[in-house]
Amino acid sequence: MKIRCDRADLVERLSTIQGIIPTNTPKPILGDFHLVAEAGRLAAEATDLELSGQVALPKAEIEEEGRMAVPCARLLSIVKEIPEDYVVLATTGDTPYETNLETVGYHFKILGHDPAEFPQSAELEGTRPITVSRSKLHESLRRVAVAASRDPTRYQLNGVFVEVSGGKIHFTATDGKRLTHDSFKPTQDDGLQISAILPNQAVDVFLRVLSSQMIQDETVKLHLSETHVALSTEDTRITSTLIDGLFPDYKSILPAETRLKVRASRSALLHAAKSAALTTDKQTSTVLFRFSPEAVVVESNSKDIGESKIEVPVESKGDELEIRFNPVFLIDALRTFEENDVVLELTSADRPTVVKSAQSYLHLVMPLV
Repeated sequence: MKIRCDRADLVERLSTIQGIIPTNTPKPILGDFHLVAEAGRLAAEATDLELSGQVALPKAEIEEEGRMAVPCARLLSIVKEIPEDYVVLATTGDTPYETNLETVGYHFKILGHDPAEFPQSAELEGTRPITVSRSKLHESLRRVAVAASRDPTRYQLNGVFVEVSGGKIHFTATDGKRLTHDSFKPTQDDGLQISAILPNQAVDVFLRVLSSQMIQDETVKLHLSETHVALSTEDTRITSTLIDGLFPDYKSILPAETRLKVRASRSALLHAAKSAALTTDKQTSTVLFRFSPEAVVVESNSKDIGESKIEVPVESKGDELEIRFNPVFLIDALRTFEENDVVLELTSADRPTVVKSAQSYLHLVMPLV
């Protein structure tokens, strides 16, 4: 096998799937990039057996077809340091597990593994793909994923719940202390109705792919089966097993009524929450919000640190209300919005507060009681 690659393109495309490769595995082949040159096309693959990625390298020139398995970290580290615009990768028949990397003034021999041992990724045969806007999918997943649990004991919450129904695609995530939800219309779904839990690691890689400058597609495809999900573009495909579990009935958590509706500047409220958090500690990680018709007073105190009192102008309709939050959760919620103003809908001091904008996205934050 012998190929010539644009160095910057090789680095960018391999970096997109690098996060899939496990850092500690009893199978050395799983620590490798699998490079496949066949039918005039070069592709790089990575897998941890549950999550797999394949990315094409359209700028590569193939002089001799074949396959090679090269250690991920070593290959990327070397290619990143080379100052030239291109690199040549080649194997020989005498040493098929040894890759020669060359460019002007540089020559490396990298010991790899037998490419025949590289696992095949799952094929989602018979699934009907859902075509969605790349930008909308990226925005929706980015906003929702912030609330996904990272607690290994809550396996069914360690991901994003996706539902396709009623002509919309819905995303939901929760860690028990907050909940996020968003929805939008896909470009095409052919009346498909299905639901699944996407693992956090798959969502992380999806976001990396969707935000990559190498992706020029305006639309991408989601493929869902009973056991797997795949995200595909013209040059990239990420496939993952789904979480086998039941996602909680999140709709029952949504408040049925609102006693107080508040409109505020997102940046002003965010600065106030961040500032008030500076006078809290692990034992008193609490910020009090006092809502009145024209302002919210944000207060916090700690006997070992000090205290703060910040007033932010707001527009509100409804009863005056006092409510306590862990500032980290409210700050995370406000950071997910890009709009200038946000709306807070409150029911009581012990019920979740809804944070939303003019869009479909909403973020529920549980208060401290």
